[in-house]
Amino acid sequence: PVVCLLLSLETAYKPARQLALDMMSRLGIATEEMIEVFLAEGRLVSALNLVKTNNLVDTVSARKFLEAAEKTKDRIMFFNVFSFFEERNLRLYGSGNFRRSEQCDAYV
Repeated sequence: PVVCLLLSLETAYKPARQLALDMMSRLGIATEEMIEVFLAEGRLVSALNLVKTNNLVDTVSARKFLEAAEKTKDRIMFFNVFSFFEERNLRLYGSGNFRRSEQCDAYV
């Protein structure tokens, strides 16, 4: 599709990535791909907003977000992402702790 072509053109034309994201957003497609792009760019707030907007909070991988937050080397960003998932865990499991299956031990 055109979206994939735009993403592949980013090295030659920087705005191509944003055009692709805008197109995916307007069409309401490829939410997971958009989240991955945001995480790769270090745009964690945008990724979390997309997760919340699309009701994916209960199913999204906390590890992916914590890993991306750690890569930013921004302690406040990491704290906020960690807190977001702690609150999710509290709501889902009655405890802020991460499940072993989430493989988040390195971030606790």
